[in-house]
Amino acid sequence: MIREHLLNAFENPSERIHVSGVDFQNLSTKSPLHPQFPNSARHPLTTRNPAEIPLFLASSRPIPDFQYQRSGHIQGKTAIITGGAGPRGIGFATAKTFVAQGGRVAILDLDGEGAKRAAAELGDGNIGIACNVTDRADCQRAVDEVIAAFGHLDILINNAGITQPVKVWDISEADWQRIQDVNLKGVLFMSQAVMPHMKSRHGGSIACMSSVSAQRGGGILGGAHYSAAKAGVLGLAKAMARELGGFNVRVNCVAPGLIQTDINAGKISDENRVKILEGIPLNRLGVPQDVANIFLFLASDLSAYLTGNVIDVNGGMLIH
Repeated sequence: MIREHLLNAFENPSERIHVSGVDFQNLSTKSPLHPQFPNSARHPLTTRNPAEIPLFLASSRPIPDFQYQRSGHIQGKTAIITGGAGPRGIGFATAKTFVAQGGRVAILDLDGEGAKRAAAELGDGNIGIACNVTDRADCQRAVDEVIAAFGHLDILINNAGITQPVKVWDISEADWQRIQDVNLKGVLFMSQAVMPHMKSRHGGSIACMSSVSAQRGGGILGGAHYSAAKAGVLGLAKAMARELGGFNVRVNCVAPGLIQTDINAGKISDENRVKILEGIPLNRLGVPQDVANIFLFLASDLSAYLTGNVIDVNGGMLIH
């Protein structure tokens, strides 16, 4: 029933009201739900041929168009987002959301040219800077550049991360160190780099990327070293929240479930995908915007009395 409504909504206005959460009359042509959006890039739910809709999505609820109106939840605020160069990743989705809400964004990424391209796509007033989050001095240099460019810094999103699908008995010392360095040490170094500025301004918001893998002892793709690093992020963020609270600097975590990004593209078979969806009450995989929305909430004054919290974004995959 849902997919028939979705396919007919563009041609039949009377059907539009039945596709919950989608405003087809004001739909941006940049939205994957718009019929002019390239077919190859569209979400499977929007294919014109019902036979092409994967079985695992046929009963899923339609994903709404997330082209934000400028309501200015972070109007005038500035943010650093690490690991935001990938065009289909959570970091870039968060950057677009922040800009749409009146913020200015500095994208920091190991891929400096990619960071600059991403910032250019966001529009004037946003910047991209090369940064290795595992290098403490490089983190400080990048933060100093951002403050020099923006004049102040309000928000840090510790999004940069890597994973590796390997069994615990196959984890090498080099594997362990690499995963810990980016996912955990990088959060510490970037947070330390912004702390003096936020403390001096007596305000700021730091949000850290953890994972459902940290909570359930393993995920769909990441190995035990990934779970350990992301569990470390939870403990680190809570400790930072306790120590920085007196300076009105809030620190929180987001723990996503399985989100469809380039990191896991093509790595989950259709059979496994069906099994995964059986364990998700909302009956769909997450999209980067699902996580970006929570980062926006944590960056804004809507969450002014939240610190040391972990917000799960997993569709009910883990309820605890």
